[in-house]
Amino acid sequence: MKGQTLLKTFQGHEGDVVSLAYSTNGDTLISASGDSSIRIWNASDESEVPKILKLPIASAASVSPTSLAVSKTHIVAGYLDRIVRVWDVESGKLLKRLDGHQEKVLSVALGPDGKTLFSSSQDGKVRRWDLSELVDGASDATVFGVDLKSPHEDAVLGVGISRDGAYVASAGRDRKVNLWDAKSKDSLLLLEGHKTSGA
Repeated sequence: MKGQTLLKTFQGHEGDVVSLAYSTNGDTLISASGDSSIRIWNASDESEVPKILKLPIASAASVSPTSLAVSKTHIVAGYLDRIVRVWDVESGKLLKRLDGHQEKVLSVALGPDGKTLFSSSQDGKVRRWDLSELVDGASDATVFGVDLKSPHEDAVLGVGISRDGAYVASAGRDRKVNLWDAKSKDSLLLLEGHKTSGA
């Protein structure tokens, strides 16, 4: 578009960059890559060395991140190995592994309070996770996850939360969009009309 200027280029990943997210204050840019790493960049200074979050696993390619969501204190990432992982923004420490999906995680979304997490997967399911204890700082925090009764008939490619945290939308390879009540986990509306899945 006319008048737009490239401001910065952040380089360092050795694989495809698959997901991006800004911190809530806009000072930090987080990127996830097929090289199995997540990088935390200073959004105002591309020359600053980024913090790199990487799992200490030999076969790292099989555990590459696919998606990101960010709150004030946490980075949540979905992975190819069907695990959702929660990282501490400040320390870069891995805090939790959330195991519940049967196939790779395709999308994650955090509610505005940072305590409610939704994830979607190749397994056709949407899961709701309660991160309350973890966000409130409990050292032995338990994270609860439950499956929503998904009307999707194939992989759920994306999930998103409304700004007030009241509604969740999921998009599927079956060409359907589903609207959920975030609190009750009830399906409210199923939208159909797309002709191809695009994935």
